[in-house]
Amino acid sequence: RVFDEDVHIENIGGVPRDIVNSNALREERSHTFAFGADFTPAVFDGRLVTSFQTFFTLLKNSFDLDEGTLRIENGRERIDRVNTAGSTVVGAEWDASYRFNSELSLILGVAHSQARFDETDPNRGTRHYNKTPDWTGVLQLVYTNKSFVNGFLGLKWTGQMLADRLDSVVPGANAVEATPDFLVLDIGLGKSFDFKTFEITVRASVNNLLDQFQEDLESGPSRDPSYIYGPRYPRTWTVGTRLDF
Repeated sequence: RVFDEDVHIENIGGVPRDIVNSNALREERSHTFAFGADFTPAVFDGRLVTSFQTFFTLLKNSFDLDEGTLRIENGRERIDRVNTAGSTVVGAEWDASYRFNSELSLILGVAHSQARFDETDPNRGTRHYNKTPDWTGVLQLVYTNKSFVNGFLGLKWTGQMLADRLDSVVPGANAVEATPDFLVLDIGLGKSFDFKTFEITVRASVNNLLDQFQEDLESGPSRDPSYIYGPRYPRTWTVGTRLDF
C-alpha cells in the first residue's frame, strides 16, 4: 500500500483512499538528453550574461492511476498504480541577466516545454500532463543601495495549462479544464540603519499585487479536492523589521 500526496488530498476531501501497486507494476525509467551554452558578449563589457538550454526526456513505463480499478474494500476506496505506455518531455529555456550599474540589475527568462503521454488517456481525453503549462516566464528587477533603499520587483508568468476535474459534481464541468494565464507581481522595499554595534532593517512588500487566483475553486463537502491550480496566495501585504548584531 502506498501513501502519497494523491491519497492525502482524497482524505482531506473525506474519502479514505489507498493507492496499491499493481502486481504487474514495473519500474519507471527515464532517459534524458540536454544541451546548453552560456554567452557573455564583449560589447557590453561583461554586464550581459545569457544562456540557452534544451532538453529531451523519454519516460518508459510511466506510473499512473487506473480509474478503472477504483473499488471499495473494507469501507475504503482502493485504486491501482499501473504502468502506461510512457511519455515524452521536450523543451527549451532562455535566460539573461544585465547589470546596468553597481546598483541596478535585470534578470529575465522564458521556458517552453511539451510534456505529453504517448497515448491519450481515455478518462481525460488528452495526452497533456496535468497542471503542466507549456509556457512560463520570469522577470526580476533588483535595486541595491545601502545608503538609500533596496528594492525588488518580480513578475512570474504561468501560461495556460490543463487541470484535471475528474471528481467534480458541478453541473457542466469538464473532466479536464483549460486554465487561464497567470501573472504574479511581487514588489518589495527595504531600508537598513547601521548603529555600529547592531543594524536594523525595515521591510515592506506586497505579493501577488494583481491578485491573480483561481476563480472556479470548488467548495462544499462534495467538492473536487484535487481541482486546485494557480497562485498559492492572494494579494498579501507584509511589513517587518529585522535586528542584526
